[in-house]
Amino acid sequence: MLRVIAALAVGASAQANAINKIVEQLEDMKATVIREGETTVKEFEEHQEWCRRTIQGTGYKVKDATEGLEAAQALMADSDAKGAEAQQSITDLAGKIAKDAADLDAATKLREKENGDFQKSEQELVDTVDTLVRAASIVRKATGGAGSAGASARLNAALTQIAGSLEVVMQAAFINADSKKKLQALLQQEPADDDDDAAAGGYVQPTAAAYESKSGGIVDLLADLKQEAEGQLGELRKSEANAQHAFNMLRQSLEDAGATDKRSLGDSKTLLAEQQEVNAKSTEEAQNQEKTKKENEGYLADTQNECQTAVQEHEAEKADRENEVVALAKAIEILTQSSFKGAVDRRGVFLQTKQAPDVRSEVAELLKKAASKFASVEFAQLAVHAADDPFAKVKDLIKDMVSRLQKQAAEEADHKAYCDSERKKNVAKRDDQSSKLDKYSTRLDKSRAEEAQLKQDIAKISDEMVEADANMAAATKLRNEQASTFVALKTDCETGLSGISQAIAVLKDYYSQAGENAKSDSATNVVAFLETAESDMLKMKTEAETQESEQAEAFDKMKNEQEVLKASNEATLKGKQGEVTRLGGLISDVKNDVESTQAELDATLEYLEKLKDSCTAKVMSFEERAAKMQQEIESLQQALEILENETAGESFLQRK
Repeated sequence: MLRVIAALAVGASAQANAINKIVEQLEDMKATVIREGETTVKEFEEHQEWCRRTIQGTGYKVKDATEGLEAAQALMADSDAKGAEAQQSITDLAGKIAKDAADLDAATKLREKENGDFQKSEQELVDTVDTLVRAASIVRKATGGAGSAGASARLNAALTQIAGSLEVVMQAAFINADSKKKLQALLQQEPADDDDDAAAGGYVQPTAAAYESKSGGIVDLLADLKQEAEGQLGELRKSEANAQHAFNMLRQSLEDAGATDKRSLGDSKTLLAEQQEVNAKSTEEAQNQEKTKKENEGYLADTQNECQTAVQEHEAEKADRENEVVALAKAIEILTQSSFKGAVDRRGVFLQTKQAPDVRSEVAELLKKAASKFASVEFAQLAVHAADDPFAKVKDLIKDMVSRLQKQAAEEADHKAYCDSERKKNVAKRDDQSSKLDKYSTRLDKSRAEEAQLKQDIAKISDEMVEADANMAAATKLRNEQASTFVALKTDCETGLSGISQAIAVLKDYYSQAGENAKSDSATNVVAFLETAESDMLKMKTEAETQESEQAEAFDKMKNEQEVLKASNEATLKGKQGEVTRLGGLISDVKNDVESTQAELDATLEYLEKLKDSCTAKVMSFEERAAKMQQEIESLQQALEILENETAGESFLQRK
């Protein structure tokens, strides 16, 4: 009886232990679900934070690429417009240069023809003046001894001597009708009466008496004709000088315009080449920005879809966990009710009444195979105890081990996928930033070189302008000295001519009143000498005026050239200074781009280095592996010890 009571007591105790173990398992399951839920929530929040940062950062990249694309397209349009303008300028300047060259060629040919006509007319007038001077001198010598024996013969001989020359003079264009009539009257000849006269030319000279009353008139007429010829010569030379000056000014204007147009043509060609280069670079930049924009837009869309899917999956898992927790709590509530416990105690539901199938040997065999395959001490120990352990704790330990290994494998797989994704993304980011840094650095070096060259050009042009101003000042000083010399020479010539003219007039007036008897050969020679001196001084004055005109023209030409060159240099200097200012701003912007891109690249490289540390598999040392293995063995031994201690009190409940 005592044995029966003891058996019943032991049975009731076993019944209570079985229920408690079920409740404990349910509690553990509930706690595990809650704990996994908390871990999942934490992981979800971290993933959502990654989504937020990634979407925000990629959005900024899309925005930057869009702005870069718009800027490149604007630069393309601007370079197209400037290039078209430069091309039109090249066409216009080429046509203008050709037209100016044709105009200069036509003007040069016309000037050469006019100069040829001038030289011919000038020589004719110079010869006429010389003829008239000589004729007047001959007549004066012939009439110097009027009333003396042989005067008529000398006069006839003189008239005969100058007749041929005066015939030529009479054909000159400047001779008016009245002067020509007078010359014709002087040159009238009578037919010859004898053979000697016929031999002399078919005509006889008028008698000396016929000319004595007119001798003074002959000299005056010749002097008037000489003065008129000299006046015509002066006017002719003045007209030639004016025409030459006008041609030189025209030629200078066309040559200056041509030089300016050629420089402008060169500038336009340079501008066209620069704009074509800018257009090519901006086109390439636009293509790169568009590619970057599309890539980031695609990545942004994928990330948004991935994050949205993660939200949906998280909500579904959250709902499943909540339902599972509710179900477990309900089961625990039912199993812990007093009515349920009483019914179970009375009916002995949890006592094994049937012989359980012996699967321990099968489980032990499987664990042995696993231990042999994986060379695992843990599996070997489980296999040893599984053959003798009648409790489900062995199953729980196995399940826990499987769950832990599966979780570890999943975590490693997720970590590897994360590492691969982050490495791929940041390597592409590093390459893009390196490319941009190289491009910005090249652009910065080129801009600095262009700035240095421009500054060198500016210094050179400034030095040339200073030198040109100094040369112009020296030329102006020389020109003023030449002008002063000419004014003094002209004043002297005019004074001398005035004095000679007055002296000749006084002598002529005296001898005309005193009569022919008062004249002498010496007086005649003096008058002739004065007239020759007058002619020489007039020639000196004319040559001085011509030289002054040429010097003034040369100075004006030089001055115009210097003014045009100075204006061109000032315009070029202003343009280059403006370009230096523009390049300064560009260099500042590109320098900022280089610094910011370098900072981004450094950050990317630092992040890749961190990824390398966290994502690169590390080989465990022997000491580390041994320590880890010992910890696992100790954990399993502790579990086996618990099971072995419980076996002594519960083994008799097993029925075979």
